[in-house]
Amino acid sequence: MNNFTFLPFKFHINCFIVLFILFNLNFYKFFLPLVFIYCFILFLFRIGKREANYFIKNDSYIDNFIYSPAYGEISKISKEGEFNKILINTPIFSISHSWSLSAPRNSRIETIQYKDTKKLEFKDKLLTLCVVSRIWKPRFMLSIGDKVFSKAIFGYLPFGGTIEINIPNNYNICIKENDKIERSITVLAKVK
Repeated sequence: MNNFTFLPFKFHINCFIVLFILFNLNFYKFFLPLVFIYCFILFLFRIGKREANYFIKNDSYIDNFIYSPAYGEISKISKEGEFNKILINTPIFSISHSWSLSAPRNSRIETIQYKDTKKLEFKDKLLTLCVVSRIWKPRFMLSIGDKVFSKAIFGYLPFGGTIEINIPNNYNICIKENDKIERSITVLAKVK
């Protein structure tokens, strides 16, 4: 995935066709605002330079850690049976961070479920990651059986939402409530 945006290629082609037609039909008063709107949409759904580097395979030592899948703040940490449940609130809008989601650890995807239009969940052998959006449907760019490397971008959560991660008890939680976290940088948990 060498794109600089999460938007499909077809979207870009359609935008250029509309802009070309408007320009050739001398609808100049619509042309410039639409160019600005298009640029703003590209900015919203961008993949930054630092983020694009994580599509490469990472070293196996990373298996001992679970990283944050998104930018945001830890809203709640609780223990539920065999798992520690971590809730992360992501911002609706941020100029400095994109809405990318990255894999918390090396994993092979076992299940992907859309619970409703705004809730998406994936599981591997070790953890469950559930994404609930505020406004727009979250998107995972992977399928059942795919191998995802730690810190690799696998989807996006437009306009923010809540991310729930269930981590087994054999991991030490390395964060506390109200901590600000960075995607693919902050370690949420490590093996005991």
